Amino acid sequence: MPLARLPAPFDHPSWIYELKYDGFRALAYIEDGRARLVSRNENVFRSFPELNTAIGPALGVRDAVLDGRSSI
Repeated sequence: MPLARLPAPFDHPSWIYELKYDGFRALAYIEDGRARLVSRNENVFRSFPELNTAIGPALGVRDAVLDGRSSI
């Protein structure tokens, strides 16, 4: 069945939904106060050097592992 084009987004009082934003899911390994972002396929995210630099000091911890998703 082909996709339909509608003039306006779906909206109905009997339904609730949330928008999906594209992003990435990563584990953040904080080791000695420095962060390393790793995908679920164990690939290191190297595209976010500012984020890697900011995470450790912002948390104020020496070692931790965070699991999360970020919208970009």
